[in-house]
Parts: sequence; structure tokens; C-alpha cells
Amino acid sequence: MFNEPDRSSVLSQRDLRVVRPVLRRAHRRSRRLFACELTYEDFEGETLLRALRRLSRMEHRAEPTKLKQVIENTVLEDVFLAIACDRNAAEAWQTLVAHVRPTLCQRAMRLGVVRAEAEELSDEVISSLAAAGLAGRSLLARYEGAGTLVGWLTVILSRRLADRRRREARARTMQAPLRSAAGEASRLVGPLDQASESELLLSWRRKLQSAWRGLTAKESLVLGLRFRDGLALREIAGRLGIGMPRISRILRNATDKVRQSLSRLGDSVPLSEQARHRLAEALHTQMQTPLESSSTSPEEAE
Repeated sequence: MFNEPDRSSVLSQRDLRVVRPVLRRAHRRSRRLFACELTYEDFEGETLLRALRRLSRMEHRAEPTKLKQVIENTVLEDVFLAIACDRNAAEAWQTLVAHVRPTLCQRAMRLGVVRAEAEELSDEVISSLAAAGLAGRSLLARYEGAGTLVGWLTVILSRRLADRRRREARARTMQAPLRSAAGEASRLVGPLDQASESELLLSWRRKLQSAWRGLTAKESLVLGLRFRDGLALREIAGRLGIGMPRISRILRNATDKVRQSLSRLGDSVPLSEQARHRLAEALHTQMQTPLESSSTSPEEAE
């Protein structure tokens, strides 16, 4: 959140005379560069508001020389494009995509992701810009031009990538106990013929389904949010309106129920290495199916 300074109360006509030549040149240059319509009045007003926000954070008064320095150190063409998008000017969003997406994809790949994920992340970041923020404005209203627009978006992209990697790590952590249970159980049995292995796999699937049916609505919901969606306990607690200690207990109880059910194999002989792999694969696939098909809402879980 930010507070918009009152431009009329802090800027005099002398201030405007100092900065207007710079702004008028930038406006003409930007219209030629981006071919999207934005009136000079809108450009001037929004650019000055951004400059005043920066001056306010630097604890400088809006003196003409200070204001001019800030504006001269602003990437005015990118500010023009951000304002045009925020005002939904014709062709502005298409121009933005063409202007930033290629470079944004390249920078995402430098962060170590493959091209397909880089393109997905770039599109996700650009799409998020249209989301309504303060007072119904797009998130581009926050861009002040201290650096390039693509540089500002790269920071957002890198944070999203870090969040994604954390979710993936949490999901892997959640999978580990389940895979461990499968590994422990599979060591109890030995080489079987193909038909017997198929019967065992079917038996395991049934055990897993039975274990899932034995969970309460809240346990299945919490397990799904943690394992399927990779949410942190804090995020699950916030979403369900439940304290973190209770969420932790629910998750532990649900995981224990699944592990205990999968550990009750009865008498059997060891599986071959190939069969163990097939068993682990089948368990993982079966575990995903009920999670993804679960439609329990937070209200139903209460």
C-alpha cells in the first residue's frame, strides 16, 4: 500500500516550469516508440505522483532541482507504457507484452529454468499485472521508473520462482514418508510372477483407498493442501482459519493413518527390484488420484 501525495499542495508553477520540458520530450518520444495513446496531462500527472513518492521516501522536499533530478533519473518511456496500461489505453497491453516478454524469458532462463517454464513464469507475471490493486488500479500503478520496467518485473519473477521452488520442496518433503512406507513394506515380499505382482498392486491400491476413506473431511482437506498444493502450514492455517498447532496435529494424524494402513501387508514374500519400482509408482499415482478428485471445501470440513 502507498499514499498518493497531493500534487497540487506540493508543486508550484515554478516547479512545473522546470520539469515540463523534460516530460514533454519524453511524452513525444514515448508515443513514437510505443504507438499507444496517452494524453500529456495523464502522463504528466502520473509521472509527477511517482516522482513525489520517491522524493518522500528519500525524505527530500519537492524542490525544483530535486524533482528534476528524480525525473531525469526515471525511465520515462517505461513509465509512459505502465501508465498507458494502467489507464487501459488502446494497444497498450499488447505493446507491453511485446516490449518485456522476450527479455523477461531470457532472464528467467538465467535463473536456471528451462525455456518452457521461463515462458510460463513470464506469462504468469505479466498476467498478474492486470490484477486490481490499490483503489482498483492495476499493479503497474506501483511502478515508479527508478529502474527499467523489465528489471522491475524480473524481481517479481524471481520471487515467484523462489515461492514455486519452496512449494515443490514442501511437496517432496510430504511425499517422503509415504514413499518410505512403500519401501519398507515392499522389502517384506520377494520375487513373484507377473500375475501375483499385479494382484499385490491391486491389493495396495485398495488399501490406499481404504486409508483415504478412513480420514475425516478435515484430514483429507489438510493433507491435500499440503501434499497436492505444496502449501506451508502457515498458509493452510490462514486459509482454513485454524491455528498452526492444530493444523500440525491434523496433518500428523492423517499421515500416520495412511502409513499404518499401507504397512499392514500380511504375509508375503519379497518383490524384485523392478516390482518395487512398479509398486512405488502405483502408490504415488494412486495417492495423487484421490487428492486431485477431492472436492471438499473448507466449509464442508468444519
